[in-house]
Amino acid sequence: MRVLGIDAVKRSVRLIPESGVDLVNIYRSVSPGDLVFSETTRELKRERATGEVDSKRVSIRIGIEVEKKSADPATKRISFLGRIVSAEGYEDLLKKHHTVHIERGREVEIVSREGFARFEAIARRSRSTPVKRMLVLSADDERAALVLISDEGTRLLRYVESSPGVKFGPYREAASPVEALREALEDVGEAVERYRV
Repeated sequence: MRVLGIDAVKRSVRLIPESGVDLVNIYRSVSPGDLVFSETTRELKRERATGEVDSKRVSIRIGIEVEKKSADPATKRISFLGRIVSAEGYEDLLKKHHTVHIERGREVEIVSREGFARFEAIARRSRSTPVKRMLVLSADDERAALVLISDEGTRLLRYVESSPGVKFGPYREAASPVEALREALEDVGEAVERYRV
């Protein structure tokens, strides 16, 4: 298990599980009432001026208060169901139910009032090997994407489409290909620092 940070004041641990044993330890340690924060995707719907409803799956960081938990050995992941308590940039999602899936290689932050000592002990005992990572920025005349490639797989960090169309709230579309590339480049510095590329 790779430990990214321990905060005794907030009683939180940021970590990345690297094996099935790590997932089992997280599953056994998280209790109802704990907060789990992770990058996830959610389908958001928007209504066009014509009355048509479009939906788009977006990647956002969501925090839930755990109500139920489950493990799926077939997909090698654990899941936590609960009400959303934090959704950066999408405050209209607060108090709705969502399931956060945790799998190997996916960063998770856990805030646990009662079980913090257990998480802290697990995190302090963890040893990990360095992971090789690479950032890839791909752009063409219609879109730009920033992707993280590592031993753990690939992860889409930023995706921006360019079109002269109308802009709808969180569904950001850049006015030109240059603007799309510029928006994707804004996240490179943060990604380098966050993922230690």
